[in-house]
Amino acid sequence: MSAFKTCLIGESGVGKSTLSKMLRQQSVTDPRKPTIGVNIEKIPTKEGNMCLWDLAGQRRFRLMWNEFMRGSELTIVVTDSSTKNVMLTKDLIERHLNNSAAKIIAIANKQDLENRMNPGEIEAALGIPTFGMVGIQSENSEKLQQIIERNIRK
Repeated sequence: MSAFKTCLIGESGVGKSTLSKMLRQQSVTDPRKPTIGVNIEKIPTKEGNMCLWDLAGQRRFRLMWNEFMRGSELTIVVTDSSTKNVMLTKDLIERHLNNSAAKIIAIANKQDLENRMNPGEIEAALGIPTFGMVGIQSENSEKLQQIIERNIRK
């Protein structure tokens, strides 16, 4: 069974660690703690063992992102679905992912927000394939796994 590296990046507080916990079949508990630096987990998938790198979103850790993303086959940009965060995410993509060799997709998390943008609007704004998600709903675990597996094969 082969192994592949996947990175989760995005602004602080968008749900990267929540999605990581969902993939590991762990419950999401409050209060949530911010990631410091990077969390690395091995997750078995149909495509092989995924080495998931959950990168801290705070600005002080972004200097390390390029080093952490090196060798990644898939980069998942996580945004919450608010207009403000989508615009911040667009800037983040332009600054950090222009020279990436990895395939890049977006997860439009927090689709349960009242004034959310829909995944199609977010995809148009970001210019990358985008999939809607509510990371606190454990039933979305299989959906997220399928999104990753489909995109790692391409």
